[in-house]
Amino acid sequence: MIDVRIGLWGAPSSGKTTLLAALPLAAQQSRMPGDSWNVFGADARATSWLNEEVGRLMGGRFSPATALSTRLSLVIAGERQPDYGTRVLRTRITVDVLDVPGDLFQQGVVVGAAGAEGAAQEVSFDGAPAGGGGPPVAKQASGYEELLRHLTACDGIILLFDPIREIRDRNSYTAFNAVLSELLQRCYQAGRVQGGKLPHHLFVCVTKFDDPRVMNAALTPGELAELSRRAAPVIDQSIAGRYFDQLADRPGTGAGHVRAAIRSAFRRERVEFYATSSIGFRAGPGRPFNPHHYQKTVLTQGETRIVGEAAPVGVLEPFLRMAGKITRQRGGPAA
Repeated sequence: MIDVRIGLWGAPSSGKTTLLAALPLAAQQSRMPGDSWNVFGADARATSWLNEEVGRLMGGRFSPATALSTRLSLVIAGERQPDYGTRVLRTRITVDVLDVPGDLFQQGVVVGAAGAEGAAQEVSFDGAPAGGGGPPVAKQASGYEELLRHLTACDGIILLFDPIREIRDRNSYTAFNAVLSELLQRCYQAGRVQGGKLPHHLFVCVTKFDDPRVMNAALTPGELAELSRRAAPVIDQSIAGRYFDQLADRPGTGAGHVRAAIRSAFRRERVEFYATSSIGFRAGPGRPFNPHHYQKTVLTQGETRIVGEAAPVGVLEPFLRMAGKITRQRGGPAA
């Protein structure tokens, strides 16, 4: 059995909960040659959570923003036959994930030592007091601490990078750097930092590839046309990395600083990029992808709804690939 602990890292509305809910659908719909996969809960709590979230997704609705931290143990189990005629490899991957409110990634919480009680002090990531409402300070401090402990102990981290949010707000770096600084400190104290690098594998999932504002900017007209000729519209990893670089090269955005921080803190061979859509594309008549009409969401009475059934793209692959790399690193057989 392959046991890996994978953490999810992402800003508010980047799609962490929706991606987890899409995992069972991605496994059932997988068309990877020689592969057969299932994703299910490792316990009753995880099964109940998956049933509720998958039902919501299949009903055409997105999950509401995560309000409470949820620790989930999921199992990815299946068979893989690398080449025709070769031995079938049976794989079971245990994925321990912590789904937390996205605000914890951007609303810094520092547990101070002021006073005998060690009172919690809430601050924003730039060090200024965080105003407004929100959960009680002590509860936020507890959630933030749990998040950091979880990410520190993970073998790998899947970072959800929302290009729509970055283009609009241009503030992705501030939240990213705050968590990264804590990770470096804690891993250093645990003796896990070598050569200034974190031990984690980091896979960057560039989300919302079903949105024309992303797809039309990330792919050339020829690449869009090529997708319509494929049996399944899978977007190459190179396109995701190229598009991330395209965003990072724009002056005045935070993506460039995020890219520099990733290169500084993680080993190059442990960083990969994926183009991800948890809902997939609207299929045209007789073909899986229409380059002129593929958006799968509509705005109805102020709510964004999903048209048709969810058909995730690039959701399962990062987990399988990461588990395989971690296993090989440990000296075991590839997943």
